[in-house]
Amino acid sequence: SVQEGKPVILVEGVIDALRVGGVATLGSHISEIQAFKIVSRNPSVVFVCYDSDAYAKSETACRVIRKVHWKVRPIPVQLPEGDPADLGPRRLYPLIRSDASRSLLLSSSLISEVEMWLKGLDPPVKPTHRS
Repeated sequence: SVQEGKPVILVEGVIDALRVGGVATLGSHISEIQAFKIVSRNPSVVFVCYDSDAYAKSETACRVIRKVHWKVRPIPVQLPEGDPADLGPRRLYPLIRSDASRSLLLSSSLISEVEMWLKGLDPPVKPTHRS
């Protein structure tokens, strides 16, 4: 779900969304109606994490989001392989962190906000038992 004023991870499929805590567009196309519903929650940034073979469509989704609301900052995230569900949070979140820190659209305070938000989403580290 989209929380008021928080970053959003936008993905293609429902399984992706469930696995990484995102919102699904149900395909690699976002309609203006879907974009409006997302931006109406005033997200601080939208990370578009479509499957690795759909990066160009991630960039198109960013343009649609900006068209609907010019103040929202959409960032396409290029996946090295597969989809967000395949990568899982442990591999996806560092990619988001990296793209956020390189983005010219984000201020240093917003990058810090994204970092804190992602820390809250990070799955807990399983303790290792030593014998």
